[in-house]
Amino acid sequence: MKKNKLAIVIAVHNRKNVTLHCLNQLKQQTYPYFSVIVVDDGSTDGTGEAIKQAYPSTKIIMGNGNWWWTKSVNKGIEYALTQDADHILLLNDDTYFENDYLENVMDEVEAHPHSIIGSLNLTLEQPHRIYFSGAISLNRFLFRYKRYHKTFSLYREDPAKSNFPSVYLPARGALVPASAFREIGLLDEKHFPQYASDVEFTLNAHEKGINVFVSSKMKLYTPINSTGSGDIYKKESFFKFLSSFTNKYAKRDLRTNLKLISHHVPVYIVPFAFVSYTCTILTKYLIHKIRN
Repeated sequence: MKKNKLAIVIAVHNRKNVTLHCLNQLKQQTYPYFSVIVVDDGSTDGTGEAIKQAYPSTKIIMGNGNWWWTKSVNKGIEYALTQDADHILLLNDDTYFENDYLENVMDEVEAHPHSIIGSLNLTLEQPHRIYFSGAISLNRFLFRYKRYHKTFSLYREDPAKSNFPSVYLPARGALVPASAFREIGLLDEKHFPQYASDVEFTLNAHEKGINVFVSSKMKLYTPINSTGSGDIYKKESFFKFLSSFTNKYAKRDLRTNLKLISHHVPVYIVPFAFVSYTCTILTKYLIHKIRN
């Protein structure tokens, strides 16, 4: 039986120590049959040189500093496909995981070879809380996702519930079969250079009938403050939060989210869905600030 070729794609920029820690975690994995592709988009802190010295078998693709996340990831995916990878795991360098993480990933591949599988995203801080465990549905009129668990709800392991079908996934630990990229194409770097391209891609996959779910066996842990600019859970001022609404490289950029909404709701609903989505973000931020 042909062994599945797993390629791991990591986009990095000026986080040398964080990136090296991630690669060290991969070195400790109990499952050894994988390749690592790091796309370094113009780091000036010596990231590329440090990787070459410490992990010479890692493939490094150098960007010019203007690729941003989506184009960087696409370059890594393109290379993985030229190497006949069967599955591609998109991984963030600021994530933490156990030594059997890839073992669990490959168990899921064997059970669901044609599915897009997301990792259960938990906070690194203990007690662990759920950052993302899947979205049951999308209300297109309000452009509001119904999640299995509220963000930052306390994590309690439930052996009876291991898979959570989801309408979309973040790329933080998303496993994608090469066949899905060949069917859908790469991530949309034109409209979503930094954020939302992963959501767009997996929404498209779900709409095309590809099975998308989150596996509780694939656990990733992330420090709370590693989330992107504009996230309502970051400890930042209201002014900085608002400024993210007009920064196309920020998570809450209005133009980016308008494009995402317009791609997935009927045109006559877009204005209402956009206003609803924006109001929801503002309301959640204010509630979070009041409570904290």
